Amino acid sequence: MKYLIRTGMLPYDNFSISKVLQYDLTWSNIGNMLFPASVIKSLMLDESVEFVPLRGQLKDIAQKHEATCEANIFPFANAFREGTDSSQYIALVKNSSKPSIIIGIGFQGTLNESLNKKFPFDADAKDLVSSVLEKSVSIGVRGKTTKQYLCDNLGFPEDRVDVIGCPSLFLPGPNFSGIRSTENVESFALTLDTKISKTGLKFFESISRLYKIGFFAQSTPESRQIYAPSPISHVRDYHEVFPTENMVSFVNIPSWLSFLREYNFAFSNKVHGTIAALLAGTPAVCLADDSRLLELCQHHKIPYVLPDEINDLTLSSLIAKADYTEFYSVYKSNFENYVKFMNKNGLKTIWDNGGTGEGCAYDKKMSSIKFEGPVTSIYQQEPREIVARLHDLMKQREKNATNIGSKNRSLKIARLMLDADEPADKVKAYTEISDEGLKKLLDI
Repeated sequence: MKYLIRTGMLPYDNFSISKVLQYDLTWSNIGNMLFPASVIKSLMLDESVEFVPLRGQLKDIAQKHEATCEANIFPFANAFREGTDSSQYIALVKNSSKPSIIIGIGFQGTLNESLNKKFPFDADAKDLVSSVLEKSVSIGVRGKTTKQYLCDNLGFPEDRVDVIGCPSLFLPGPNFSGIRSTENVESFALTLDTKISKTGLKFFESISRLYKIGFFAQSTPESRQIYAPSPISHVRDYHEVFPTENMVSFVNIPSWLSFLREYNFAFSNKVHGTIAALLAGTPAVCLADDSRLLELCQHHKIPYVLPDEINDLTLSSLIAKADYTEFYSVYKSNFENYVKFMNKNGLKTIWDNGGTGEGCAYDKKMSSIKFEGPVTSIYQQEPREIVARLHDLMKQREKNATNIGSKNRSLKIARLMLDADEPADKVKAYTEISDEGLKKLLDI
């Protein structure tokens, strides 16, 4: 049995950090690994089930596997937003004779945005959903906002749009438990982006003076910046409080969850940063700063705060938000609704007929792999590792003709090692000198 599935890489692909970052196999954000992984686990009835990632030239992949695949599976995120181009998926679906199923797609807008208007992505959204509904019974959407957009704005029948939430939360199966108590919070895991206010930053800076804080970068550009000093267009505000050299990031789910387990509490305005923490058993609260986050938090009853609340937050009030009574109360029904949607669209899962997933093929496969650990700062590495990373950077620069003239302080080492006129073979030769020689060269 074979499925074509929309993902940059499979959850058990244990690629090197360098490869994942160079080719952006997490599709700009490690959070994009979670929901395909959950779908894959659901569909992996045994070890013989094969999954082919739909990345790159989709037409070529689809044509190659059309005769042997069971279905085209599309785990989506916030695809109904400005700038989205679904033309490759639309063409694939129209040219395929196999079922095509969308799982967990969402609308992205501002908080409290009126849906009673036209959006620039209406045509793209309508074409995608129309083509998929010709090959499936229904589509699965993240929440009520997305269903309202599709049904009220674009005219799709309500019985063909099912609200299923995000599959990421169903990775454990029918029973979700183990979120730890908030009684003794001594450490915080943070994932933020440019939307956080300066007042909010000051709040977390004050916490960092008293508690252990781990700052986790989810995006590929920042992960690259941690791994090696490749240029970025600007320094984000929160880098003033949490410098890049103090951050970590990840290229696979197991190392991400393992690291999160080391913290007592998590806060993020990335919905999958919040979900990852919950999967790791770490109490978490989400900053719901747009419609996509809010509808998922409301559907799954994930604790959240709104942007206008953050300026008045105290440590105790933030921790008090982490009440999972409602989360647990709706989890089982949400999970059963998800499985019902999969079955309705002809997909057999490991959860059918009361399956618990215990000893399932996915878990066995994942447990047999020693995954790459976290991506840690180049400034924390031994000289030879520094040179190896910069050698990777040089190869990428030559391939992409990247301008490394940025004034960002993270490029200090790169300017020493990768002068614009310096050939790659000279950089490679640096690996042959002694550690002491490297330390002297790099002034570290």
